[in-house]
Amino acid sequence: MKRWAALTVLLYAIILALVSFPLLWIGGLEFSRANGWHQSFDLTEIAEFYGHWILWLWLGVMLAGQALLLLLPLDATRERPVGRRRVWPAVLTGGFFLGNLALAGLLSVLCAVFKDEGLVSLVWPAEKAEDLVNHLPLLKSSFSAIGVTLGENLFIALTIIGIIGVCWLVWGLVFHRYVREDDPDVLLKRSVQWLMRGSALELLIAVPCHVIVRQRDVCCAPIATFWGIALGVSVMLLSFGPGVYFLFADRMRRLKPRPPDQPPAT
Repeated sequence: MKRWAALTVLLYAIILALVSFPLLWIGGLEFSRANGWHQSFDLTEIAEFYGHWILWLWLGVMLAGQALLLLLPLDATRERPVGRRRVWPAVLTGGFFLGNLALAGLLSVLCAVFKDEGLVSLVWPAEKAEDLVNHLPLLKSSFSAIGVTLGENLFIALTIIGIIGVCWLVWGLVFHRYVREDDPDVLLKRSVQWLMRGSALELLIAVPCHVIVRQRDVCCAPIATFWGIALGVSVMLLSFGPGVYFLFADRMRRLKPRPPDQPPAT
């Protein structure tokens, strides 16, 4: 069964790589009164993005999430008893992506309403954290000792990680309630349904917000809304993984030779 799980992850990787190109093309569309809707960068620039580490980091995170989400179906098809410890990878994966969807949807709305000022929610805590470090010589020297250069970009990155961590914790606590009440099969179905519904809702928010900000003379807002679209599409495809795996596994059981006295699989 492991090869079918690996095939599902590989199929997901191929789909993400193929979907990235049209998503980047759509994300580059912008509006002006003089030219209407037009592309802000050419196909060569889109192709060059495939060599950027950000794209491959995003693909790596999504593939890791898909692999973790398949641990429960893998145990189920092996007909082994699924313990509570085996449930937690799916719970943490579902909580992580739902937290990211909630954050991406919120940022998309803020950018649509307040333009680039909508990202102040990230800049303000970063500035406060930078001021705190600068007023604590011991902490500042600790950063210097490990070779970390202090700056606004560093603290913005740490702020984003912190906010994602908080969202992850909130959704993890929500899932923790169902870990105690649901059996693993029900919990897996619940996680997949929430990921599907959450990604659909997030796309319904991010796509109109991206259209709105692309008609304005703004700098960073389109990046936030485009990320919302990319994340929503990726998580929606991610939620199909267990279903695709079960199709592969069921097909393999049907093709597997069976004893003459055993009835055919239904």
